[in-house]
Amino acid sequence: MKLQTIFLLFLSVLVVSCASTRPKELTNYDKELLAPAVIDEYALKKKEVFEEPSLGAMLRYENRDFPEDNITVYIYPISAVSWEDQGSVLASELSNAVTEIDAAVKYGYYQSRTAELLSDYSFGSKGKEFKGKKAELTLTAKNGTLFYSGVYIFLAEDKYIKFRTSFDSRSAKSSMGDAVVKNLLPQLKVPSESIYMKKLRAAHEEKMQQDLMKLMLQAMENNTE
Repeated sequence: MKLQTIFLLFLSVLVVSCASTRPKELTNYDKELLAPAVIDEYALKKKEVFEEPSLGAMLRYENRDFPEDNITVYIYPISAVSWEDQGSVLASELSNAVTEIDAAVKYGYYQSRTAELLSDYSFGSKGKEFKGKKAELTLTAKNGTLFYSGVYIFLAEDKYIKFRTSFDSRSAKSSMGDAVVKNLLPQLKVPSESIYMKKLRAAHEEKMQQDLMKLMLQAMENNTE
């Protein structure tokens, strides 16, 4: 089982155990997550902070003239104790995002989707380099309308920044998501690692080390028999 999966299971158990008393050491997304109210022709329509710490927060931007065209941004903790191999971490989370789209199709939110086109996605802004990954595809809505859909994944602090873009093909171009992400991402200020997540990762890393030590001792005992 992958370390990210093990950590996510560990996180889920802890969240359930403390659901009735929300920890005070959680990230304060209301105050610490900063985002522009307007970006190009898109206005921030909703900001939601989820009760479950692993889900983080969500921002939804809509085109002021064409509300069918929208950008949803999710900011949430990385489900791992380490993310030094950023390429693999990003690729894994992008795969999860595509799986979420498959689930939406399966449960009837859309009729179908085209095969995804995966690529690295990087750009520079004001002397800073932003490196992420991207998936492009087309979704067919229940009424038959085609939507250009994109998923963009980046890392900042100890969190993912995931963009979900959706544009009505009758009035938009498939490349519109790139321009919005390039303008919006540099203006986002993501909260740093919370005390809660720092303690959680430390506890999980300690448990992993203890489990490894037990395996080593067992191996030594077996070799001496």
